[in-house]
Amino acid sequence: MIHTLFCITTPFALLSAFATPFELVHSLKTSKATHLFVEPSLLATALAAAKEVGLPESHIHILEGHVDGRKSWGEMINEVRAKKVPREPIRQATQDTLAYLVFSSGTSGLPKGPSSP
Repeated sequence: MIHTLFCITTPFALLSAFATPFELVHSLKTSKATHLFVEPSLLATALAAAKEVGLPESHIHILEGHVDGRKSWGEMINEVRAKKVPREPIRQATQDTLAYLVFSSGTSGLPKGPSSP
């Protein structure tokens, strides 16, 4: 998934699987995430945090494994292949293009993302 996002210059944020619901809400707000990919064991926390920040449930997907009613990353890939959707061309990045955000663990407070200069 990360390589795909790099190729189409779509920024992403890596959020901690160990985040509490409160920390996850903070990270989602800070990153302005529009979609969330989680492991099945983290789905309940993701749903609760997404509801609080207004992220639609339909924008929460399963990274690996299977959960009834939700598409996994692998299922999305298979669907695209079955429909023979053309590949997106690689989009050029500039020196100002955001690639990804990384958040600290929040050991001394809320998770910290990038700060403005």
